[in-house]
Amino acid sequence: MGTLMMGTDVHLFLGSGSTKLGFSKSLSLSFGGSPIDISNKDTGGYDDSVMGRLNWSAKSDCMLSYDADYGFITALKAHKNRDKVKIVVGSATAEGASDNTKFSIDGFMSIEGIEVTYNDGDVATFSISLTGKGEYNINEI
Repeated sequence: MGTLMMGTDVHLFLGSGSTKLGFSKSLSLSFGGSPIDISNKDTGGYDDSVMGRLNWSAKSDCMLSYDADYGFITALKAHKNRDKVKIVVGSATAEGASDNTKFSIDGFMSIEGIEVTYNDGDVATFSISLTGKGEYNINEI
């Protein structure tokens, strides 16, 4: 059996892999595409399609820290400035930076939304949603 990747070991980094989105509770990546309908009289009454444009997105739920090195401020500024940000999804080194010696995915994304929740008697949290801008890269081991 191959080596399994544990979710605990995978992080979202903003910038060139130097700012880890800290205190993450969950992270999900989604890869999709937009099919183009090519159904016609010769497809025997069945739909047929070819894959058109590809898309990708990310979502993460985190506990909130205003310390700049945990990524919330970096993300909020990028959203306010409508900047696309370089992201890396992968493992971290002992120092907390992106580990380039292990499998990772990187590319540019725009921050679609940030939702902050301040509940009474609980740790403040935020959710961040990102949308891919162009191609993503798969960095194999």
